[in-house]
Amino acid sequence: MATLIEIADSYDNPDVRKQILGAVIELATRIRNEAAATPKHALRLKWARKVMLSPRQMSERMNGATLSDSTVLAEIPTISDSAVQGAVGSLVLKFANQNLPEAADAELPEAADAE
Repeated sequence: MATLIEIADSYDNPDVRKQILGAVIELATRIRNEAAATPKHALRLKWARKVMLSPRQMSERMNGATLSDSTVLAEIPTISDSAVQGAVGSLVLKFANQNLPEAADAELPEAADAE
């Protein structure tokens, strides 16, 4: 288990922040292309659209929650991409209904074939 200092260092680590940003963008892209019959697709698509509007803002919002994932915590200070991807994937539904301050009234892009 990571020490409290290691957890705090990871929160501010630019490479960890880039991993989370990459995971957010990659997952949003996959969700936009998934079948409409996928469980909770509409809610997942809502999150993916928010990501496309502001990927960095969403990844910043998810940073703390991602680092609190038990798998991620166990891997600090060298966190694998798969641990970050798993943590981000488990958080999508929790973040889907949260408004992004600047994007709350913005028009969200449609997925090509997702709806």
